[in-house]
Amino acid sequence: MRVSCVATTLSVEQKRVLGVGISENPLFQLTIGSAYVVLGLAYQVGYYAGPILQVRDDFGKCVFAPLCLFDIVDSRPSKYWVAKRLGDFELALWPEEFFVEYFHDDLSNREPAAVKVFHGVIDKLENEFVD
Repeated sequence: MRVSCVATTLSVEQKRVLGVGISENPLFQLTIGSAYVVLGLAYQVGYYAGPILQVRDDFGKCVFAPLCLFDIVDSRPSKYWVAKRLGDFELALWPEEFFVEYFHDDLSNREPAAVKVFHGVIDKLENEFVD
């Protein structure tokens, strides 16, 4: 699945629907018009409610960003995604590697093992639908 960035900030209406405080101004390190491979997606409730995509941002970090910031340009889901329930009301479709306990924390902390796994996942997903 690939998406194209249409915005890097949330409108007041988007914040309201997503459950984000109106005074919060998250800025996503994405470029309008650029395409991004979707690494995974989740549907969650509460804060940032709704469909949330995982993409690699312009700095190479794995980030969670709401679907409203993107248009879908290639709708084919990855064969590497596994569906898992997260709590009573949330669902994630991620590569199996992302479900390892503390994976995202370790990746944020630049733990070498997590970074290596992340780059392996990126390689798989970026080459999955090479035309």
